[in-house]
Amino acid sequence: MYHWIQRGASDQLLEIDSSIRILLAHPQHKSHQTLISSFLDTQPAVYLKVDTLVHNVKDLDIQLQIAYETHSIPQSQYRTCSLILDATAPIEPQILIEFFQKYLQQTAEGILLFCSRNYLDLIERFPEIKAVTKLWPTSNEWMLIDYLQRDHHRQLVEVYALGSGRAVVNGNMVTDWGGEIPKKLFFYLIDRELQTRQQIFETIWPNLPVREATNLFHVTKRKLNDALKFDLMVFGGGYYRLSHAIDLHYDVATYITTLQESAVSQSHKNISLLKRCAAMYRGDFLTGLEGEWVQIRRDELRRTHAEILANLDTRNHHRENAIGQHSRYSR
Repeated sequence: MYHWIQRGASDQLLEIDSSIRILLAHPQHKSHQTLISSFLDTQPAVYLKVDTLVHNVKDLDIQLQIAYETHSIPQSQYRTCSLILDATAPIEPQILIEFFQKYLQQTAEGILLFCSRNYLDLIERFPEIKAVTKLWPTSNEWMLIDYLQRDHHRQLVEVYALGSGRAVVNGNMVTDWGGEIPKKLFFYLIDRELQTRQQIFETIWPNLPVREATNLFHVTKRKLNDALKFDLMVFGGGYYRLSHAIDLHYDVATYITTLQESAVSQSHKNISLLKRCAAMYRGDFLTGLEGEWVQIRRDELRRTHAEILANLDTRNHHRENAIGQHSRYSR
């Protein structure tokens, strides 16, 4: 996976317009260290790691001055010096905006690479900063969505179910679900998209009377909408379905679509697509959740993944390894 993403990231870096002064390392890119390495390959930069609480812009200025001195950067070069701001500890968005504004005023040519696992959505309210900012890297096929170019009249929802299960709304991760049941309902609806109320009840509350399940459903739906800050579902024609105001990017759907494309592609492209599928499988389906429907879907995807690995290894003439991989994922 990293081979393809990293190559694309390097190519995008070389093609960045000269007007760009701020790069936001994509929060969903798994390895910011590889992005930092790629950035340093193109130009020298001062590295500033922020791993302690920052109270104001002055704190950042002091740390930056220390970084300049550590890198032996004379004051005469400050105006052309690029900077890597690696925020491993959270920094208040308003402090970052003020720091960016100061950097743009004080440097004439440098680029600031900002690395954080939290998307700085506040930047969208400052046109003068947004105009010189780029999210890097971006790739729809790898679910590295360009948040800066999203449609603000719709809800951008990224769902990662291959692994422990997480959701990102408009660039920000959902951290408070209001309980396990709202989270479970969310992933169920994302995976199925179209369900009757009876199907939902039989899956989420299989042992409850309809009346009690109905009450819990409405409470859970309200909690889920509160967690997401928008209405996830609409009802019509006897079915609950995802709102049409959602732009959904779902890793399982992308995985399956890529697999289907491989089945009808030419031989050389088929192998490339199968490798992409293998790279997308970051873990078993929703390892952080339990339930009958979760286990069924998990087993189904494990078998699919086992077949992909076996297919790839057989083509590479590693028959014994193929058998082993198939056994591992098809249990």
